[in-house]
Amino acid sequence: MNEVAIQPGTVTAVSTYTVDTGVKPVNETFGPNNIRRRVSGEHEVRQVTIRNGRPLAHEFDLEVTGFEFVKHETQVRDFFDAEELKRVYYPEAER
Repeated sequence: MNEVAIQPGTVTAVSTYTVDTGVKPVNETFGPNNIRRRVSGEHEVRQVTIRNGRPLAHEFDLEVTGFEFVKHETQVRDFFDAEELKRVYYPEAER
């Protein structure tokens, strides 16, 4: 792989991309505790540079870029408390 210059506000990571072969890919988990998995399609692993998108948040649109920034301030006080996550965070995420 090519060397990537590390810039402030960036990280380098490996990401898996789906290759468009014309066949619909499948990524399915099922069974007790989702222990079984079925995957089809062709994938390609690439090294990518991930930049902080917050300064450009206004430029992202779900219909154009496939994601958008949404401001959300959670009422969760302890992310290590499973009951609080179920009671507070999950309903927030659903809304």
